[in-house]
Amino acid sequence: MTYAKIGAALFGVWGVMHLGAAWQVAALGGALEAGEVQGRLFQTAFFLAFFALLAIVTARFNWQNNRAAFWINAIGTSAADIPFLLFLVAPGIIGPPANFAGPLVWVLALGFSAFGLRRS
Repeated sequence: MTYAKIGAALFGVWGVMHLGAAWQVAALGGALEAGEVQGRLFQTAFFLAFFALLAIVTARFNWQNNRAAFWINAIGTSAADIPFLLFLVAPGIIGPPANFAGPLVWVLALGFSAFGLRRS
């Protein structure tokens, strides 16, 4: 299996993990009273689901070592994981294993995909 294919598979795993996270955020929002906080949680769940689906769909092209797909997934997954690290992990709001599982898959997916592009 090539590096690009490993990276693509990891982007797919990242996407599935974040669909689960989107579901959890939506469920949290559903438990709240209607209002701005609930709306913001639903908005966040939507964004997570969007980036997750983008990663899953684009992973097919990462499998083929496509440079544009690499950048789409690099930007999309980073846009989801960097705020997670800044606002939930760094202040200690989210602990193990959630605080490292998603970011670990993210970094590995980026690394394998980038290495695959570099070798081609």
